[in-house]
Amino acid sequence: MPPDTVEIAVLLTSELVANAVKHAPPPGDLTLALADEFVRVEVGDSSSAPPAVAEQQPRALGGRGLLLVEALAARWGWRQETQGKVVWFTVTVPSVRMAPPVRW
Repeated sequence: MPPDTVEIAVLLTSELVANAVKHAPPPGDLTLALADEFVRVEVGDSSSAPPAVAEQQPRALGGRGLLLVEALAARWGWRQETQGKVVWFTVTVPSVRMAPPVRW
């Protein structure tokens, strides 16, 4: 996986985990799935409140997590669970084409 794709996935994962820790009491969970075309990350928490993209204050020190997810993820969303919710995103993994083997 290209380094910039890894960095984006790590950043967005960090933002969703930080939101879960800030807005919901434990427990929480993290699920990662890797497919040929994308990485999917799911962060579950115990709060049933839907995620909300905060209106930004220019001098605010935080509150930009979901804005980053919205800007950098290929897709994102959330679903209600019996005990809370799951917020997820996908990051596209560029296809890597290998050169054909060379015979000599």
